[in-house]
Amino acid sequence: MFYVYAIMDGVVPVYVGKGSKRRLKTQERRFGLRGKILEHFECEASAYRAERKWIKALNPSLNKHPGGNGCTVKKVIVRTPRWLSAINRIGTKAYAARLVLACFERAPHLVDSSKVDALRSAGYGNRA
Repeated sequence: MFYVYAIMDGVVPVYVGKGSKRRLKTQERRFGLRGKILEHFECEASAYRAERKWIKALNPSLNKHPGGNGCTVKKVIVRTPRWLSAINRIGTKAYAARLVLACFERAPHLVDSSKVDALRSAGYGNRA
């Protein structure tokens, strides 16, 4: 037998979880607050679905995740864009100079040819 419970601070739900057996009593001691069972289920998968539904509906302040995952948090990998990595590596001035030089190679009429040497120096230093 599974259930979805809410830990209440007065009448305000501050945490919603899925449990079985003595989980509610354990969480009441942990939070130092009273709790109540919202729904009972025969199937754990149904309890996880209901936990997500209750968290979304009640928006309790202490839930860090949308629930329904059995304490499994999916790791989000944030990749830094290549242009930002390049700026961090070589600096904004060099990156801007290299960007303008790349435009010059594709469309030479867009950049004043008298400025190309200065751009190469700014973009690549003395190794131009």
